[in-house]
Amino acid sequence: MMHIFTGDIQKSIIDLCQAFENKSYQSYKSDIHYNFVIQFVNLDVFDKAIQLLTSAIELQNMNLLIQMKEQSIIGQQIL
Repeated sequence: MMHIFTGDIQKSIIDLCQAFENKSYQSYKSDIHYNFVIQFVNLDVFDKAIQLLTSAIELQNMNLLIQMKEQSIIGQQIL
């Protein structure tokens, strides 16, 4: 994903699509969506950016719920 840092927006979007298609870990999906948001804002495609930001927030919330559930299960096993 080095294109994100070079400012090549189109190549950045391609990199992000590939990262998402590689079935990345659930915890990375919100980060990928957030990076999509940045690229679409750079392209002035705000409707898509808002849609992806909403999705990134939902994915992050899901990640937090999964972490809380895992910690709860681990905590119960210790007791």
